[in-house]
Amino acid sequence: CAAWLKKCPDFCVSVNLSYLQLYEEGFITFMKETLKKCHVPSRNIIVEMTESYMVKSSEELQAIFQEIRSIGVRIAMDDFGTGYSSLGILKKIPADIVKIDRIFVRDVQTSHFDLTFIKFIVELCHDVGIEVCLEGVETEDEYEAVKPHDVDFIQGYLFGKPVPENT
Repeated sequence: CAAWLKKCPDFCVSVNLSYLQLYEEGFITFMKETLKKCHVPSRNIIVEMTESYMVKSSEELQAIFQEIRSIGVRIAMDDFGTGYSSLGILKKIPADIVKIDRIFVRDVQTSHFDLTFIKFIVELCHDVGIEVCLEGVETEDEYEAVKPHDVDFIQGYLFGKPVPENT
């Protein structure tokens, strides 16, 4: 991230975390020390956890999320819409970004439900200050279907596949 920031100051790296990592003793200290050691501003890091992990929320987990946010690292809720209590979890978890799962993109041209879900979640999240990323956009038709709905970020193979750093 530090090397890429030299070329693109707004560059961000998302890091997937497991529920168990958050409870490891000293994890937040490790995050702070790593950011300092690597000379990466916390605003350029996003930690991602799947919605199903966030459902397990407890007061202790809430405190951990608040501490992560207090150091300037953003939190993304990954695979949104595939868990058991999607809307309830939005109220409880201090997510900065909600990443709508590909399952709602796959049939977006033919499924009124999927398009309505995307529009609803974008509007709800924006109303409460949460950004929205749509995952798994793989075709031009999918992109054209979702483009008018003010999604903050769109990711998927249409825009690029993972490549080695030196490519």
